Amino acid sequence: MAVIPIIIPVMIGFPLALSPTPPTNASGGGLVSAVLGGPFLFGVGLGALILAMTSLGQEGKSLWNLGALPVTASMLVRAKILFSVLVSTIGLGLGAVVSVLLFGFSYYSLATFALLGITLIIVEASLGVAVGSRFPDFSEGPRPKFVTITGSIIGTIIGLLAMGIMLMPLGLLLTLRFLYGITLPLSFALSASVGLGIVLAWASYKSALPPVQNILNELPA
Repeated sequence: MAVIPIIIPVMIGFPLALSPTPPTNASGGGLVSAVLGGPFLFGVGLGALILAMTSLGQEGKSLWNLGALPVTASMLVRAKILFSVLVSTIGLGLGAVVSVLLFGFSYYSLATFALLGITLIIVEASLGVAVGSRFPDFSEGPRPKFVTITGSIIGTIIGLLAMGIMLMPLGLLLTLRFLYGITLPLSFALSASVGLGIVLAWASYKSALPPVQNILNELPA
């Protein structure tokens, strides 16, 4: 499961890397950056969501050991989010390297890509833990799911909606610029996207605490 946030961006970027005429920033640099960076961000965000959703269920029988430790719900939630963020950042780094080496991203585009990517990873990881803590599957078998089917469907839908909400200001900026010729400051849209991401991440973190606390309360001391 830990390699999912790395594999998904690679799978999405692989066809772009093999393009016979990879685009550059020579013309329409902003549009090229948005078109090429979008799939990588989608892959990294989706990978972080899946990893975080399954992180609690992966504890399996070892979850019972937490009952003997002074572990609080906030500690466990933060640990799961941090683990998912750190692993997913590797996929984000690979996407950044490919964007620079193959597609000629400028340093400004790369910084924008990195800021949006890190924020998106935190949002999706927080959402994943919030959903996974409500629909965990601790059963151990030949094909463990770690999260129920219902939870995976709900988590995917909510994760995609959160991704769309966070990136909506940038989508609006691109629509106004390239379809209607209206130019707005990129910094404004970027700040709005990051701000929305922080709100979504905080709300997801807070919503994950009650179900995790219920799980800990059910463990034998």
